Amino acid sequence: MKDAPIPITELNRIRALHSLNLLDTSPESIYDRATLIAKQAMKVPMACVCFVDTNRVWFKSAQGVEIPEIDRDISICGHAINQTVTDDHASRLFEIADTKTDSRFTDNPLVINAPMVRYYMGYVLQSIEKENLGTLCIMDTSPRTANENDKNLLVELGKMVDERLKEVQLANSLDFDDVAVASSVVYRVFEEMEALLRKKGISLAEWRILDKVAQSNFATPTKISKQLNIAASQISKALELLEAKGFITRIRSVDNGDRRLVKLECNQEGRELWSYGKRLGNQVVGKLGVH
Repeated sequence: MKDAPIPITELNRIRALHSLNLLDTSPESIYDRATLIAKQAMKVPMACVCFVDTNRVWFKSAQGVEIPEIDRDISICGHAINQTVTDDHASRLFEIADTKTDSRFTDNPLVINAPMVRYYMGYVLQSIEKENLGTLCIMDTSPRTANENDKNLLVELGKMVDERLKEVQLANSLDFDDVAVASSVVYRVFEEMEALLRKKGISLAEWRILDKVAQSNFATPTKISKQLNIAASQISKALELLEAKGFITRIRSVDNGDRRLVKLECNQEGRELWSYGKRLGNQVVGKLGVH
């Protein structure tokens, strides 16, 4: 058996997990609904929403599992959170068709003893900062391979849980007791900012990109794509629009001899618009009473 490895960003990951204030809390219907649907639709005996804490894996929701937590070093979820995740939600799936033929799990206590896990598929759950927190997972006592329908269903259920986690984290950061109220306030902030920025000839999505350019000493399309978690092709199109509108300038860098490297800079009009957006955001937030 191989112990679950520790992610490189472990300290940030644990900080993000604890910011949810979900560990050791009571069951909640949204998580129980996700695990129940997963269990029944995919015809498996076990389904869980679990979080990988410092030394344990704790179950926020568990169907067919009687214990509240397990040691992290024997957990399969501990391996799943080391999954390399991209913009493609399917990349969050971690599947083990047969644990007894995988050297990481052949003699794992969860495999050779109860609950006798032979199959595992998990969808990696993330924080706002894109730290891997845990999984929505299904388990079976027999080997199997998921078909595309099962994979798509787990992805959709995982996205639902993921969205809820981000709302919880946001509510905590804004000091709101009600998650729904927090989401509503943020939506209204974005909605009003969008309307006012449109009058200046720019969308909120375009302003977010302008914001990254304005705050960086050496902004590049690749850096902005990673920072905003937006596909490079979409960033490229948005930058073309911002340049055509006269807000930014794209410069071929010759500092390192590679003319393919594009440096982005705000021109005077773009910097004025960026400052306007910053002031606007503060005004809207203040008007809506966010504390």
